[in-house]
Amino acid sequence: MLEVTDLAVWYPTRGLALAGLSFSASDGQILLLTGRNGCGTSTALAAIVADLPAGSRRQGAVVLDGVDISGAHPDDLDGIIATVGDVDPARSLRIGDLLHVEGPHHSSLESAAPRRPALLSPEQIANELGLDGHLNDRVADATRSLRARAVLAAGLLAAPRLLLADQPLAPMESPWRDAACRLLRAHADAGMTIVWAEHHLIHALAVADHVIELVRPSNQVPGSRAVGTYPDEYRRENHARPRTAKPYPGEHTGLAHPAWQWRPRTIPWTPLQQVATALGLTGPGADDPNRLHDMLAPVLGQGLRQPPAHRDTGQLTLVLNDREKVLVRDDQMLRLACATGEQAAIAYDEFTAANAFTLAPTQPNRTLADICRFQDRRSGRPKGSTWAQIHDAWPQLRGSDVLARHSAGEQALVTALLDLESGTVVPLLDAGQLLDGWTRDRLLEHVAAQQRAGRTVVWITTDAEDLPAAERVIVTDDGQIAADGRATAIADRLPYPPRLAVACAPRRIMTAAEVIAGAEYLATKEAS
Repeated sequence: MLEVTDLAVWYPTRGLALAGLSFSASDGQILLLTGRNGCGTSTALAAIVADLPAGSRRQGAVVLDGVDISGAHPDDLDGIIATVGDVDPARSLRIGDLLHVEGPHHSSLESAAPRRPALLSPEQIANELGLDGHLNDRVADATRSLRARAVLAAGLLAAPRLLLADQPLAPMESPWRDAACRLLRAHADAGMTIVWAEHHLIHALAVADHVIELVRPSNQVPGSRAVGTYPDEYRRENHARPRTAKPYPGEHTGLAHPAWQWRPRTIPWTPLQQVATALGLTGPGADDPNRLHDMLAPVLGQGLRQPPAHRDTGQLTLVLNDREKVLVRDDQMLRLACATGEQAAIAYDEFTAANAFTLAPTQPNRTLADICRFQDRRSGRPKGSTWAQIHDAWPQLRGSDVLARHSAGEQALVTALLDLESGTVVPLLDAGQLLDGWTRDRLLEHVAAQQRAGRTVVWITTDAEDLPAAERVIVTDDGQIAADGRATAIADRLPYPPRLAVACAPRRIMTAAEVIAGAEYLATKEAS
């Protein structure tokens, strides 16, 4: 059992990154940490094993199976705690080397219990995660998705007592996210304790036991009196009556809730949560696609009518290869759906080469203010224009901060926003992978504003969850265009369907709003 009490972390570059985090996770339990980008989910996992940058300060107690490991060196925890996620292991290794199981490790912790045997063999896990055909591939040549799956497989095969999973789903394509979730759930059922930081909740909530929603703390040093940091929605709601306003529950870190009961406060609800709530489903598995499918059977025909396939032509030529060319209307956002990360990267490279697109500069060791000033000079825009756009999309960012000191999600957002400012035709490669739902929505709002200004955005993605609301989707398969139209009209030709579409099968892809409208229509009809 893991017990964390009053965990706080202060970075010399960013101030207080985590404050007052307390929770317990029993054997066989998956505890999900989530929230907006920069709220401290990844920091919490790093703080548990004291794997923090030089100069950082940490306070609080971490107890594993009755042993206080707060002062343990990370090497002492090897074999007892494993951390997996979007990390970059030794690039000279092969994928197969990461799955090699070494002999038992002897920790210097005297009371450490022996490791559990691995639940599955390396061959079984490699097959589940699609690694069996890539065992001889070098890590240096692997895609982010392949590398993340290999790291997850290695962590599970190590059979630690505690597994810390840091955004493992972000680099993966949708089918592998489902496979990863199944493996994490199976290992938890076998007794492994899992603490999981994640933003892709539509997959993770189906297998998690409890959820904690973190709120970004104020910039204080651990040990000092922390000022409450409330979500923007809560602040607006209560600003007129601060003396009588109810305190925000768990004002810094949130409270642990059963996964099926939890409803987000600072980030959007998932489509499955919206539908399950509208249908009045409660209890564990309420938002499971298979259970929702049974409930949706009488509703599927009551939603909005299926829109016709898109047939517009325009002025931009999207060049995928020597044979495939697509005309895209100006001020349109096109979603280019690819089955794998390899295909997405190829499409991105071919598009940028054919359309002479130049990436915006995002040197990680420069401050945001310097990067924005350089972008203004490069594009001939008025001084301060680029920073104004970025600060409007994400007010928490500070111009004096070095880009590399921000969270991975914040860096991804800044990169996407800079790209949007760099030309009239902009490709974005899996821009939403590392973003939470709220931040992704803000990015989409900014994209819409850019479209109104005359820019055309090509969103190259391997994430099926992004597709249902898209204005236009092009599906590619091995460099060939397999379908062109709205996702709801070409559902049968998508490389894989969104999870809400699984619940709506075998009809077609529907948005949450359509399903809810159908449920309300049916209820009204039955009542009359």
